[in-house]
Amino acid sequence: MPICVNCTSSVAVLYTQYESAYNLRLEQCTACHAFADPYVEHDTLTLVIDLILLKKAVFIHLIYNQRSEPRRVVSGKKTSTVATTSQSKDGEEWERYQTTAKLGIGLVLLDAVIRCSHLGLLSPDLTSGFRIRQFALVLFHCIGETIAFHTMIICTCYFLIPFIGMILPGFQPNSISADHGNSPKPESSRSDIRNHLKLSHVPLTIFYSSLTKFFLLSLLSIWHTSQPPETAPPTSPFEAYPIIHAVWMMFDEAVLDREWVVRNILGGLAAGFGLRVVLDCHPIFVTFIIGSGWIAKVIFADFVSEVTAFGETAWMKYSIP
Repeated sequence: MPICVNCTSSVAVLYTQYESAYNLRLEQCTACHAFADPYVEHDTLTLVIDLILLKKAVFIHLIYNQRSEPRRVVSGKKTSTVATTSQSKDGEEWERYQTTAKLGIGLVLLDAVIRCSHLGLLSPDLTSGFRIRQFALVLFHCIGETIAFHTMIICTCYFLIPFIGMILPGFQPNSISADHGNSPKPESSRSDIRNHLKLSHVPLTIFYSSLTKFFLLSLLSIWHTSQPPETAPPTSPFEAYPIIHAVWMMFDEAVLDREWVVRNILGGLAAGFGLRVVLDCHPIFVTFIIGSGWIAKVIFADFVSEVTAFGETAWMKYSIP
């Protein structure tokens, strides 16, 4: 059942379709009386922009509502939506896995290119054979780190979510705990997101939330390659004031690594925001889940660095993939 992107309440249908696919009417949510999901009318570019801007509504649309069936009207007669059967649920699950795999492959390749750019492995001065070998090694790092990060987060969610259900009344997702599909919604439950939560939503949400990070890293990689080398030490107009001078120097271009900030701070916040939307739990639990994935990623990076003796910088080793 789809979810309202405004109040996260369950709705029967998102829109009514007349005759053709482009002739439709949005349905109102019975709880908040707003359009349940305006994103059904928006194109892919709008969805990507809102994902980069980390808007909650677009996460709900892509995770829960994208595959929902409309109410169809043919020759003036209304027809009900397709019944939700176990076969249709399996089909939705399989489509979700396919989307996760496609998005993951694209983002991992992009991450490998960005890292090679940062390490100077895309320089035309290097031989093509050397660049291919180094790119393959960096790609291996990215694939392993991503698998370690997502695996630990999924395992943590699997064991932590039932524990959250004991602490927070009403938090008991159907796909992880016992099936409560026919039971009434508890009054203490804050939204219907918890009742539709599946573990397959978690990696897809992390990939969606990482678009913000990779968009900025792509821009910084282009900026990084076009910048001239530093010829003079950084200066500050506040040298007479030690505290202000120290703060000013922290944000100097020669001191502050923008890629480190984007990859670690912004990347962690974006991943936490996405999981906060899907899990609908306290930020403390989300922080713990992200931290567990980060620890698994760091352990893998340390192991691979020792085995391959690849000189990967510390900001990549201790970062959110």
